[in-house]
Amino acid sequence: MSERMQKTAKIQKPMPQQAITGLILAGGKSARMGTDKALLDWQGKTWLAQMAEILQQAGVSNIVVSRNSITQFTTVNDAFIDGGPLSGLYSAIKQADILSPMLVVPIDMPMLCASALTELVESTDNIDEASCYQNSPLPFFIKPTQQHIDLLFDQLSNPDSKKSIWQFLKKINTRQLNKQIDTPNFNSLKDIP
Repeated sequence: MSERMQKTAKIQKPMPQQAITGLILAGGKSARMGTDKALLDWQGKTWLAQMAEILQQAGVSNIVVSRNSITQFTTVNDAFIDGGPLSGLYSAIKQADILSPMLVVPIDMPMLCASALTELVESTDNIDEASCYQNSPLPFFIKPTQQHIDLLFDQLSNPDSKKSIWQFLKKINTRQLNKQIDTPNFNSLKDIP
């Protein structure tokens, strides 16, 4: 590679020095899929193993799974029944006592690239509390605080509030990247290539 090309080549920045926790949201009912998504096969491994591998490729060493059954990873049970992914986020932060930066991924994106996750981390500055892709709440990066725990609790406790990650991210200082993520999520067997 020429010296000029070396200077203009995009350099992949390493993940920040502060430890980042990876949270896999895998506690859903998988009603549309008709079977447990976490246990589906993806190229010889489970979707759960695939998502953990993607997080590890992005530089995450501590992985927590929001799931009401035991896995080889640290597992947290949903504190709110039928609270969806929002309850998984709240439970992971509260029960696992995680106030370190966190990359949050859904179980149903086995084609996700680690570079998409590192981009979320690298795009978040000191003012931002979270970052996500344009028009997509998942995956996202968050620097959890006690105020976030309180806000999540209020949102989950209020019967009139929407129990969605998207609504939560809209309430905090979230940077939306000016691009969309092109990774599909799979909700039914017919969606899987």
